[in-house]
Amino acid sequence: RRRIALVLGIDQLSTRMYTSLSEIVRGWTKNVYAGGREAVPGGPWGRALFPLVLVAGPLFGLAPAAALLAGLAGIVSPGASLWGVLGIVASLPMWIGFYRFAKLPVWYALLYPLGLAVVLYIVVVALARGPRVEWKGRRYTVH
Repeated sequence: RRRIALVLGIDQLSTRMYTSLSEIVRGWTKNVYAGGREAVPGGPWGRALFPLVLVAGPLFGLAPAAALLAGLAGIVSPGASLWGVLGIVASLPMWIGFYRFAKLPVWYALLYPLGLAVVLYIVVVALARGPRVEWKGRRYTVH
């Protein structure tokens, strides 16, 4: 009888798919809609809700930072600014944990709104593109 173990293997393997922000944006806009829409559970209902879920994630994460910025600009009440600060403080432990897990500098957690803004941009571009995919000069339509 032999034992089988399942290990994470983070220290044994690594990969780097993209070398720049522009490559990340091009690569992910290609994959987010086309690949995700077909993989989402729930059949036609899941596919119909998929664009809303894609946009909701980054918007939800950006809401506290947006409230704080709007408060600092005097656009909203100080209460909204306080809500923004509390939301940012509440989410920082998760982001710190993520960056620790990924073995990246923990101070990157302070910049999470910038990352979420990039994710939102990628999602919006992917949704606008729809099933049309272009990669390395070739064009595809995903049905």
